[in-house]
Amino acid sequence: MTMRGDEESNSYLEPVLQRTHATLVDLLDRVLEKGVVLHADIIVSVAGIPLIGVTLRAALAGMETMLKYGIMEAWDENIRAWETNYRKLKQRNFLKDDRVILDMLGAHYYKKGIYAAWRYAHFYLTDNTLFLYHGTYDEVLLKIDLPQIRGMVVRPEKSFSNQIREVLYVILDNEKVHRLRSRDVHTLKNTIATLVADNGTYTDADVAIPEYEESIANILAPDEQVTHRGRVWHLYEDGAAGSIANTTWRPGKLYLTNRRLCWWHEMDSKFLLDIPIESICGCYEHERSSSLYKQEKSGLDLVYEQDSVKRVVSFSGKEVEDWREAIQSAISQTGKQPVREKESCPECNQLSDSEHLLNKGCPHCGWMSARMQRKGLGAPV
Repeated sequence: MTMRGDEESNSYLEPVLQRTHATLVDLLDRVLEKGVVLHADIIVSVAGIPLIGVTLRAALAGMETMLKYGIMEAWDENIRAWETNYRKLKQRNFLKDDRVILDMLGAHYYKKGIYAAWRYAHFYLTDNTLFLYHGTYDEVLLKIDLPQIRGMVVRPEKSFSNQIREVLYVILDNEKVHRLRSRDVHTLKNTIATLVADNGTYTDADVAIPEYEESIANILAPDEQVTHRGRVWHLYEDGAAGSIANTTWRPGKLYLTNRRLCWWHEMDSKFLLDIPIESICGCYEHERSSSLYKQEKSGLDLVYEQDSVKRVVSFSGKEVEDWREAIQSAISQTGKQPVREKESCPECNQLSDSEHLLNKGCPHCGWMSARMQRKGLGAPV
């Protein structure tokens, strides 16, 4: 408000708009921290005769502010007492007659499909089982039977905030690995190790952690081992027979074992490609133009045989050369000769063997280089 006036008139107030640039977050912060008090008297009348009267008294604020001014103290105490007894009742039903040896706050790394996160709850360690229990939702997030534990390792890991935190890896008999966090992972590990030793189960503090995820572990044969793994893009063709195929680049993980080459699509949570090593004919690198980024990307094309038909699958990533060497090494162990480098025909743009294309011409369209035309050589079609 501003004051204005002159000699001939009285002073008066004039409203002025103030631009504060307040946001919804500022409003909520103000309401929760300072509080808002609503006081209103409403009278509803008809033809000048008052008929209904309404008096409103309301206070809106965060519970910390309410308790600071002595409001709702008894209600808060009753709610907290009820919640404490309710949690104890749920825990008694959940643990039954098991003797709790250790309990502490912790987390378990959960991954399924595109969802991956640390789920925080409360660890309860009994004589035979390790539970991760979420009291608010009355849900057991993780249950590990102690006799199934084959080994445990504590390793430092960098979190998304670049902080180094210690993680407890628990390896089970079926090669499944659980990653756990707690306030004191060493106490949790040592207590579990004591109980496991009492149960007659062997644990190795230096046991090797499998370097592959649960997805590939579920399909491995007893004598099958993962030799190479990494994140790559796969040019996937999604379309039914007789329909227009939708070909898109999809991110995932490529695995090479001593038996197969397979590609895992995380969004679909399944393997979309599984090729036996003996079916692979060869692979070669190439530079593929990217229409999205307007630049060349290193790619890898792999030729394999299925139902007496040769097929080609394409990958792209940072370690294309390493993958080519690894796949060719796996092919050579089967006694096969890997296919040679291929180039695109300048006429029909079809891929052909480089040596055949230069010396004999394109086997698809009959294109011949100027050198071949001068020599009068024919190109087999």
